[in-house]
Amino acid sequence: MKFKKQTIAFEDTNYFSKIAIDYIHKKEKLQPFIQAFPDKESLAKQIFLKQQQQIDRVLLQEVITQQYAEISMDEAVSQNVALLSNTNTFTICTAHQPCIFTGPLYIIYKITHAIKLAQTCKQLLPNNHFVPVFYIGSEDNDLEEIGTMHLYNETLTWNTPQTGACGSMNTADLSNVTKEVLAVLDQNIIDEKWLAQLINQAYGSNLSLTAATRIMLNGLFASYGLLILDANEHRFKKVFAPIMKDELLRQQSAIWVSETGKQLSEFYKVQATGREINLFYLKDQLRARIEKKGDRWTVHNTDLSMNESELLSEIERHPEHFSPNVILRPLYQEMILPNIAFIGGGGELAYWLELKKIFDQYQVPYPIILLRNSFLLIDYTTIQRIDKAQLTLSHLFIQTDALNKLLLASHESLTQLDEKLASIHTLLLDIEKLSATININLETSMKAHHAKALKVTDRIKQKFIAQLKQKETAKLQAVSNIKQTLFPANSLQERYDNFIPMFKKYGKNLIATLIEMQEGIESAFIILTEDKNEII
Repeated sequence: MKFKKQTIAFEDTNYFSKIAIDYIHKKEKLQPFIQAFPDKESLAKQIFLKQQQQIDRVLLQEVITQQYAEISMDEAVSQNVALLSNTNTFTICTAHQPCIFTGPLYIIYKITHAIKLAQTCKQLLPNNHFVPVFYIGSEDNDLEEIGTMHLYNETLTWNTPQTGACGSMNTADLSNVTKEVLAVLDQNIIDEKWLAQLINQAYGSNLSLTAATRIMLNGLFASYGLLILDANEHRFKKVFAPIMKDELLRQQSAIWVSETGKQLSEFYKVQATGREINLFYLKDQLRARIEKKGDRWTVHNTDLSMNESELLSEIERHPEHFSPNVILRPLYQEMILPNIAFIGGGGELAYWLELKKIFDQYQVPYPIILLRNSFLLIDYTTIQRIDKAQLTLSHLFIQTDALNKLLLASHESLTQLDEKLASIHTLLLDIEKLSATININLETSMKAHHAKALKVTDRIKQKFIAQLKQKETAKLQAVSNIKQTLFPANSLQERYDNFIPMFKKYGKNLIATLIEMQEGIESAFIILTEDKNEII
């Protein structure tokens, strides 16, 4: 299956924040909050900055290799792991929590964008190597987001009593959801049978959610050299331990974020505010924020409490018991990866813009940030429905009620009515002028009659619209159905739907197509429509 590719301006979709749109347009007022806007020159400069940073590449290789121990490592993955030892190899990173069955479509889009950007950087800067990395946010404990997926018109939820970091949760009690997912796949179709086997391998072996996610994403992206990294690791946390000590003892990050937030709030709504201490305590099935009370550090909603000596000892012996929140996680990521670019959505972009001062204070290079590319995929059947309803692609991004009004307003009967009502208005104005030649009292009376007439003509138009709505019920319902298909729950398709329905339509070619259609350095909202001339 081939697709036609079109793009639409982010601001014309009505789904993106002002800060995201301004970033795309490289507004000067955002310059103080970033290293540089994305382009070839800034990426080249970022390489130079990153070369000055001490990265333990051997440790990175060791951890990734160990995390892949239970997976047959694809040649492309193996080559990229080997490349990490070279000082001229850099990563292109994107990140997300380990959502069940890969979560909403945009996670797939993030990853394909990272792969495409790595390929683009290699073309533009051939003396270096670039490796795409998916950083699993395994320490996140937002089970509501992580454990929910939408499959066709059904919402599937992972109901588990487990608590703490979601990545560490065992997927044994996800079996009922797994059965429902597998039930939509046709084992008689080669690609769907392959996907079913991959799902069984990932979620049918009582593995942790992180391990299951690694298997799923590796199955989908290994041939493109994607490296999947879980930073919830003792040795990585050892590298980050000095920052965590400083955070616990001095609590400076909240001050720096607050200062930046005040500057940003002059133009935008601030995304992340931070806490006094931006670390969680992480152990067993517990992930709870750390608070300082007097001369002791406590763990929220527990009896755990430590004095300074005990706290420092705990960090020294068990740095893995400390987990950065949204304020410090980006810094942690950039301390362990030879990373030059980070790809994120609008929300991620907003909070990254508040963090540069933290990077500057700890002398860690702040990466080039890219707003991830967005997609709307439209199959041929839906294209036919769009054509029949006489809609354009730009119509699709208008809210349903407003679109209905627009479509009715363009109806021939209403157009003719507007012309006739305009004529009435013109005639009444002429009568007013004529009355003024007689006396002012008559003119005043005619103006009053004119105002009454306008109310009548308005009621006439509303009656026409009401009757047209009844007459055009089928057409308006068809428009509503198209909108619901492409914008489920009045949201972007990519923020709601899982990738499996798309995989059923397009098979393994889906991933290759998305990478091919991705933009590299430039961010875009991409509409892919099935090319009817290519249907076999």
